[in-house]
Amino acid sequence: MREGSILSFALLPLALCTAVAIFVACDSRRVAGGCKPDCSAKCAGESDGCGGVCGDPCNAHGTCSGAVCVCNPGYSGATCHECAAGYIGYPDCAKDPCVPDPCSGHGTCNGGDCVCGAGYAGAMCSECATGYLGYPDCAKNPCDPDPCNGHGTCSGGACTCDTGYNGPGCDWCATGYDGYPSCVPAGCGDYAACCCVSDACGAGNICNQGLCVSDSCAGKADFTLCKLVTDPDRSYDICVDGTCVSPGCGDATCNEPGPHFRLPDTGQRECYSDSEPLTCTPFPCDRDPDWWNHFCGQDAQYGWDTTHGQAERFTRTEPVPDEPVVSDEVTGLAWQGCSAGLSGAECTKGTEPITKWADALSYCDGLDWGGQVDWRLPDSHELQSIVDYGRSGPSIDATVFPATVNDRYWSSSAQAGSPLMWEVNFSYGLVTNNDKTFPDSVRCVRGIPNPQPVRFSKTEPVTGEPVIADNTTGLSWQGCPAGLLGNDCATGSLIETNWEPSLRYCEELSWANQTDWRLPSVIELAAIVDRRRREPSTNTTAFPATPADWFCTSSSYAFSNYYAWFVDFADGWVYKQGKSNTKGFVRCVRGGL
Repeated sequence: MREGSILSFALLPLALCTAVAIFVACDSRRVAGGCKPDCSAKCAGESDGCGGVCGDPCNAHGTCSGAVCVCNPGYSGATCHECAAGYIGYPDCAKDPCVPDPCSGHGTCNGGDCVCGAGYAGAMCSECATGYLGYPDCAKNPCDPDPCNGHGTCSGGACTCDTGYNGPGCDWCATGYDGYPSCVPAGCGDYAACCCVSDACGAGNICNQGLCVSDSCAGKADFTLCKLVTDPDRSYDICVDGTCVSPGCGDATCNEPGPHFRLPDTGQRECYSDSEPLTCTPFPCDRDPDWWNHFCGQDAQYGWDTTHGQAERFTRTEPVPDEPVVSDEVTGLAWQGCSAGLSGAECTKGTEPITKWADALSYCDGLDWGGQVDWRLPDSHELQSIVDYGRSGPSIDATVFPATVNDRYWSSSAQAGSPLMWEVNFSYGLVTNNDKTFPDSVRCVRGIPNPQPVRFSKTEPVTGEPVIADNTTGLSWQGCPAGLLGNDCATGSLIETNWEPSLRYCEELSWANQTDWRLPSVIELAAIVDRRRREPSTNTTAFPATPADWFCTSSSYAFSNYYAWFVDFADGWVYKQGKSNTKGFVRCVRGGL
């Protein structure tokens, strides 16, 4: 080929492109810098005008119509290149489970699950949390916790005090009454003679060693004060199941039916693995597959201790020189500030007597301390309430209870079916039992309990998923042990597991349309122990199909992180077990402090 006779090879593509554009009426719009026709105004499959075919401008997620992409459901954009509103995860563009908002505008949606804002609860944040009222506003309930200290009626945060009480919180005695929290008529000298002779107790009541009490337990709530003459006679008698009993009679027939006070937290403010302390996991628990490795859902992440300082729990005063008294701001109980035999501001005077059970009972019944005479030997629930499960050796707040013996203290409660008596070991917090002749330490308590209505009530918001409301503590319990279903918990198979999976089970539980379940603390779980019963040691009408065996709690054993606290529903023991090598049954809880 002679040079210059025809186009050189280097110019051939441009020449052909130009020729096509001129002679074949090819689309004149070209991509800059080349000769490929511009398909931007054409749809997939159309001719590009130069003998070629245009590609898909809708990215396989729509249909081209009139040079415009009509996107498939879930896609948007000029070329269907992004997810439409309410869809996520291009190129799949799945329906966003958080659109529309399933949390009723009162929480944060995470993968379809709701993390409710303050004051809201429920799977869809569609109800007020405990302590809040007036959905959808869910304002803080000014009457929860009770500002009237159990001695008045709250309305809008203001207290109308019961007879004998006064103050914004009904927290002192009115004029003419003495002895808070009892607040009995004053000025009579020998009050027993005064109330009995002057009939100051009123109709339907009688005098019992200075206290005005009911003359009959028929139809009366548990813990109503009554009069029962025993030998030796004691001033503290209460109604239980319609019968007047005297706690400390020596057998389980006169045991307390449970706690009569607002449950305190455990004092545990640190999280633990199965071997060491660790930083508490961000809360609420992350639903990532590895979240459970962080031991989320344990004692320190819930309760009163998360919002209150340690110093807020107790108040120590000295109404009489050398006779300190400790007031529990949560339970309302008042405690002898020194163990029996000791006295002084720091309990450094005297010698502590180690005494047998019968002597302990008599000591407290006859005690005159801090200007008060209505002391008694505490029952097992009362005594356990001052255990600090965040400490050991001793497991108690030593600032307000100095010189506490690092050992066992007597309670007034007897073990069902045996001659043994319940005791609390303040070395670590164990609740066990012992022979009456064994010498233990003693600390007395006072405070008139509020009569308790019918304690447990059952509902079944979802068929087969009962919920038990505890009207004394304010807790709501999973009505069946983990693995069982039905009104009588007769369907399914019990789940028995180690400590860490038990935390996870309750954190993941959806039961009766609620998802804020958790594993109970050691004090919460022990509160449904009924030490009048054995095998199982609980109310089987409220809690059917309860195994007479160990149940897991969310509380670690502070002395050794290898262990956690378990509650034995065979007889009511509170004891440590290995987190990894001990299996326990599970019952979840919600609500409370």
